[in-house]
Amino acid sequence: MRAARAMVNRTAAGHVSIGRLLLVVFSLGLLVAGLTIWLMFLSYRMSVVQNVARADGQHIAQLVYEHLHSVMRKGVSRQEVDELLEHIQRRLPDYSVSVIRGEPVERQFGARPEQAGIEARDPDLHVVLAGGGERVLEADGVLRYLFPMRVVTECLACHSAAQAGEVNGVVDVGVPLARLEEPITRMAYPVMYVVLGVLALFFGLIYLILRSWVSRPIQILAHEVSAMTRAGDYVHHVQVGKVWPQEVKALAVNFSLLMRQVRQSHRKLEDLSLHDPLTGLYNRRHFDQVLAQAVRDAGRGESGGFALLLIDLDGFKPVNDTHGHAAGDALLVAVARALSGAMRESDVAARLGGDEFGVLAFVRQIDELSGLTERIRAAIEASYIRAGAVEVHAACSIGSAWQPTGMAGDPAALLALADAVMYSDKEARRAQRPARDCSESPAGQVEVAG
Repeated sequence: MRAARAMVNRTAAGHVSIGRLLLVVFSLGLLVAGLTIWLMFLSYRMSVVQNVARADGQHIAQLVYEHLHSVMRKGVSRQEVDELLEHIQRRLPDYSVSVIRGEPVERQFGARPEQAGIEARDPDLHVVLAGGGERVLEADGVLRYLFPMRVVTECLACHSAAQAGEVNGVVDVGVPLARLEEPITRMAYPVMYVVLGVLALFFGLIYLILRSWVSRPIQILAHEVSAMTRAGDYVHHVQVGKVWPQEVKALAVNFSLLMRQVRQSHRKLEDLSLHDPLTGLYNRRHFDQVLAQAVRDAGRGESGGFALLLIDLDGFKPVNDTHGHAAGDALLVAVARALSGAMRESDVAARLGGDEFGVLAFVRQIDELSGLTERIRAAIEASYIRAGAVEVHAACSIGSAWQPTGMAGDPAALLALADAVMYSDKEARRAQRPARDCSESPAGQVEVAG
């Protein structure tokens, strides 16, 4: 029992409870889900910003190209073209917009000093000017859109040195990502907060449901089982809750059934440890314990006096020899039944071993002892069994010792005194009539006598 309690205590101290484990699991789940949503939001936000920036850059490049194409058809000068570009730049102060001349324009109109060597310094620009398609680049928080302006038939009227399909120039548009990111963030962050809030609410609700319907019942069951184990209380029944899961209910019910079996086994073991298996009377070990306690109580004046009676059957061995041990056992059972019927409820009777019995009679006065002794003797000698065609009767010798209240006593001394008186009684009975073996009497009876 102590080992079981120690194991329960070590288990409770060294392991996390299911409620805390559930809380940790849901907290980690919520954290992982929140981080996942946050990272997805960042990725989505960046993707949206890049797509918007690309579309914005493409749209501005198209507008610049269309404006240049429109004004060039009217035959405007280079200064007017520069003024147009400056106007576009003023309208888009956060953007960078420039037009880089291609090789066909430089052949016909010459290179611009501020653009000297720019192609050599910018490999991406070189690729687009060499006939490549549009390019989208991102660096330092700026999305750069390079749009090639190809020569069409209408351009040949002014650009006579060019050929159709060549790249006359490149519109270079720089789109600041931060400027586009701000409004998208203002719109997306509230959405993300709402999603995270709904997620937290969902996880919290699931946690509360599992805690109430799963974790709490298991904790209650574990607490009751631990309390019963520590207290050694096998009578208590586990109360099953109405909202407990079916498995936990089955566990509680089966545990209660197991406790009932333990109680039954415990009672059987206790009964076997206290009683003689043949006669049902108390055994010698329990009788000695009751005798010792009675002596202590009487010595302290906590109870009245009591009498110790030792009873020995006379001539019991011939019964076993003549009729067998089954007949001897049956006679012992009959004697025990007669002895129990002759005593009061407060008295204690035991089979001390073989054909010897003991009685603790809690009588108030020593004068009551002789009457009790004769009543017990008469009851025993009236008991009999049938062994074939004959009846086997019992006879007994009885010795007694008296323990008065308020006087110190010794259980061994009382037993020795009662045993001596019993053998004196046996000798006196033998002197009154000759000893006889078991035999049939004229009445068809066999009497067991000393």
